[in-house]
Amino acid sequence: MLPCLTSSGAPAWHRRRQTRRPGRRRARRRWPPSFEGLRHLGAVRRGLPALRAGGDTRPLWTDDPAVFAYARIHPRKDAFLGLANFGDFATSCDAGILGAAGLRRPWDALAPDGRFGLRDGRIPLPGLGMLWLTDD
Repeated sequence: MLPCLTSSGAPAWHRRRQTRRPGRRRARRRWPPSFEGLRHLGAVRRGLPALRAGGDTRPLWTDDPAVFAYARIHPRKDAFLGLANFGDFATSCDAGILGAAGLRRPWDALAPDGRFGLRDGRIPLPGLGMLWLTDD
């Protein structure tokens, strides 16, 4: 029920009319691609125990000024490393940051297969891209 003000200013309660005909199925809502990406991030975040409450977050230095890195350590869960490239062009950062974050066998939580590539001891990042790395 929805409140509605009458001409006298007193609230009146009216029932909302049903907008669809009985027996018709509701169409599934299609989200724009940008919302699909946000929904995917939310689903991945819910599945990562290291991103739950009670952890400690600390920034990490990288050898590229366009790359922001942060580590999340949860007392009872695995370590987490977030890498974000704020530059328009692809870049990379030193793979030594994996050890600084406490990762032993990292995998990419955002990739469908969990794999990410190392090239010559560096972690590649696409322009305006990010990686969420955690232990498997």
